[in-house]
Amino acid sequence: MTPRSRVILTVLATLTPLLVLAPTIHSDAADAQRWSRVTLWSRVDDGRIKEASGISRSTYHRGMVFLHNDSGDVARFFAVGTGGRTKAVFRVRHVQAHDWEDMATGPNHSLWFGDIGDNGRRRDTISVVRVREPREMRSRSVRARVFRFRYVDGRHNAEALLVRPKTGRVYVVTKASPHGKIYRAPRHLSRKRVNLLRPVASAPPIVTGGDFAPNGKSFVLRTYRRAFLYSKIGGSGTPIDIPSQSMGEAIGFTRGARAIKVASEGLDQPIWRIAR
Repeated sequence: MTPRSRVILTVLATLTPLLVLAPTIHSDAADAQRWSRVTLWSRVDDGRIKEASGISRSTYHRGMVFLHNDSGDVARFFAVGTGGRTKAVFRVRHVQAHDWEDMATGPNHSLWFGDIGDNGRRRDTISVVRVREPREMRSRSVRARVFRFRYVDGRHNAEALLVRPKTGRVYVVTKASPHGKIYRAPRHLSRKRVNLLRPVASAPPIVTGGDFAPNGKSFVLRTYRRAFLYSKIGGSGTPIDIPSQSMGEAIGFTRGARAIKVASEGLDQPIWRIAR
């Protein structure tokens, strides 16, 4: 082997790890960059929405989202249009809201509300409330089905509820540090007995909200400062920068999955749209 050949091999050996890693690094950067078109979708113009903790798309009305408050409110949710004006308020019949933290859009025009908050870790069971999405924008009460859950490994505080839009499979993501966990519910839920939540993957620390894309092929989790896009449960998340918010807890995909919307607790808060 000539001295020149040795030099060439040495250079190639040095560059090979960089060449192998480069596509992954650039791919992640490109994915994050695609989610960089930030616009103000609306500003919440309703003094009753003081602590927006969950947001979900409407499956009937374009330009409509549903919001609900954090703990301290009754079991109700708000239909909000593009101008930030409340179109209707729906009270959930015969349900008490202990600590609603997130909501999700499910199959067959269903809306799911996660009564999953437990800052003091005192609750032996948590619950998820399912209603049929109202099609007519007229304030009224709606019927619900309530499912109770228990973690297999003790009590946890959680603020993120995800529901697969095609199958209705429920996931709860705990809010913990240095990392949280993603828990999966049984495929078929029982209304008569407590359903067990089992850990299936880790999650970023201090997750405050999450949502599946309408096709169910990806999902997003958010913290107070960032969001993370995943292609599968247990996969690696691509970070997405989101606007600074006072207490950002709500995140949800748009109907076409080309954008996400984020909202925050507090009066007169903006709802930001982050598009690819």
